[in-house]
Amino acid sequence: MIRRTMPKDDPPSNDPPNVIRIEAFQTDGEPRALDSTVAARLGYADPKNFRALIKRHERYLKKLNILRTVRGIPDGVGRPGVEYWLTEMQTVYLIGKSDTPVASDVFVDIVRAFVEFKRTHFRTDKYGALVRELLLPAPREWEREYQESFWIKLHRVGGWRRPIGNNHSNCAHFINKFVYEYLLGALGLEALRDLNPANDDGERAHRHHQFLKEKHLPRLREHIKIVEGILSNSVSIRHFSDQFARWFNVTNIQLGILFEEENPNKAA
Repeated sequence: MIRRTMPKDDPPSNDPPNVIRIEAFQTDGEPRALDSTVAARLGYADPKNFRALIKRHERYLKKLNILRTVRGIPDGVGRPGVEYWLTEMQTVYLIGKSDTPVASDVFVDIVRAFVEFKRTHFRTDKYGALVRELLLPAPREWEREYQESFWIKLHRVGGWRRPIGNNHSNCAHFINKFVYEYLLGALGLEALRDLNPANDDGERAHRHHQFLKEKHLPRLREHIKIVEGILSNSVSIRHFSDQFARWFNVTNIQLGILFEEENPNKAA
């Protein structure tokens, strides 16, 4: 069971013992898990024992990221102790060092929890107008946007052997570069990835196009048809890239075509 709350700088620590609590602090927006809730999920009877593990590995944990501490709530016996708020990498590292019987299960829970947290706590402050104009806060129902003919041509041009029932992993990189980065710009692609994060296996819960506002779907579909047409006349990815640049008369798109259309008076 995972509890997710809105970002704050001094979160309380009164969650039930079976809840892994994740927060994003306003200072840097980095999601972190509360040490006592991770400890309870790992089977530690007292979070002090888990904090002792943190202290033993403090030097390495600080190399991974800032080791965030918050003064804990008094328990009625003496002064409150220090709570640790751990990033995903720090948490995963400590789970491996804990050597508890349920460590493997907790590892899976933590990875899923952080992916879900990032998906549900998308930082609109970071992307501003781009999100308001181009992207949806939640995905729409899936519809097929890339036809089978597109995938056949892409695998041929890439020289990639297509796995049964799936597409080669390089296809995602191709589409990100020549579809979403061209239409949305580098920042827009970053926003899409934050909205739709991948798990450790590189799998995403949704397709990127499910987050594009409906009014932009005709342009997306038109662009996909053009890309497929260029693929038809290409013999390699490099050849495709050269033809793509000539067709659109571009070398490197930073802002994104759709964003420029939505903000015609905004300087590039």
